[in-house]
Amino acid sequence: MAGQLSAVRVPSSAEGAMRDLVRAREDVRGDLMRARHRVAKQLLRHDRRFGGNNWTQAHHEWLADVELDEPVGQSVLLDALGAVDALVVRRDALEAQMAALVRSSPWAETVARLRCHEQPPRGDARF
Repeated sequence: MAGQLSAVRVPSSAEGAMRDLVRAREDVRGDLMRARHRVAKQLLRHDRRFGGNNWTQAHHEWLADVELDEPVGQSVLLDALGAVDALVVRRDALEAQMAALVRSSPWAETVARLRCHEQPPRGDARF
């Protein structure tokens, strides 16, 4: 057992806070994915299909015009779409906060290098 232990470094409070921010963003990302799935499943149950890529600007505009036969179903759809929109706003706010903080963080150089490997988004997938 001697010599098998490795040293660990306790993160600073600033590093811990940044990790919390990243975790919060990941939580919102998962919530957004589940909310989008709920919308998609409801539309399938009502036999409504979009003819292009989902969660683009065109899809968002199509969703705004969808009318279901039952008023209760329409109400549920609007509620689910409101949840998606709210989660997009939350995600974007967390990402903006992350972008602002990373510039002055110990990871600024690493993040700048990683950005060289980013792929452009498909379509307009902000929604």
